[in-house]
Amino acid sequence: MALTFEQIREEFLALPNEERQRLILSLPDTGEIAPLGLHPAWSEELRRRSEDLKSGRMEGIPWEVVEKELDSLDDLP
Repeated sequence: MALTFEQIREEFLALPNEERQRLILSLPDTGEIAPLGLHPAWSEELRRRSEDLKSGRMEGIPWEVVEKELDSLDDLP
């Protein structure tokens, strides 16, 4: 029996952060998941960035750092 979306989501969220990232980065490689509602040029950009992350040419920014930077924007006049 196939898992429901909610079951898959729960299993995903139960994974350690590194495993979740690994899974997310592996999804575009399947060729079966197309970003919905995006301009076609963004699909290529997402693929390129995913490859850059996997190869080490680009380093990701931890969510905690991004969140902190976004919160600091609230302090701007």
